[in-house]
Amino acid sequence: MSVLEFAKKVNPCQRNWLENETIPQEDIDYIIEASTSMPTKQALPYYSLAYTTDRKTINSIFDVANNPNDSETLRKNAQVRANLLMIWFDNQDYDSSTTMKTQEAIDDTIMSIGIASGAAALAGAEKGYSTGFCKCFQETAIKKILQPYTGKIYKKTRIRLLLGIGLPDPNLDTRNIGINGEYCGTKHPKGFANIKSFNLQ
Repeated sequence: MSVLEFAKKVNPCQRNWLENETIPQEDIDYIIEASTSMPTKQALPYYSLAYTTDRKTINSIFDVANNPNDSETLRKNAQVRANLLMIWFDNQDYDSSTTMKTQEAIDDTIMSIGIASGAAALAGAEKGYSTGFCKCFQETAIKKILQPYTGKIYKKTRIRLLLGIGLPDPNLDTRNIGINGEYCGTKHPKGFANIKSFNLQ
């Protein structure tokens, strides 16, 4: 497949998974390396990256992957229930620098995470997996879930983005929400991302 074909594969948000399957560590390592090899402004470490394949942790994050005022299962972001969940956050070590406290630095962090996460999704597609990005989650609750693994690392930093990567349920459409193989409803996109391009010549 070409890069364009991989890009089209990761365009729809995958919301159901074969949850009992596992991703080989060599595939995870490949995806992580592809992500963390992407450029950042002046090659500075604007973000850090955590990942997990632990089903209990993933399910706990799913429980808070929504607006805190909306507890309906259909409103939760099932893309995080994937076999591999990646979590991008501001680099706390670098955040201690005064340069990270400006709006420009925040913008550079978000841009860097966007580039890195796109590479992770493409690498996942190259390995045969489906993907789903998630930006709507209860950040404080996720920090509490992750604290046993990371100590205080998240207290002074922001979690910016989640990305689920894994094996889709072949019995469900991409945007069908599936929990343990059970259909729970369908989440439709708000738009069609008809992004225009312009030739400046």
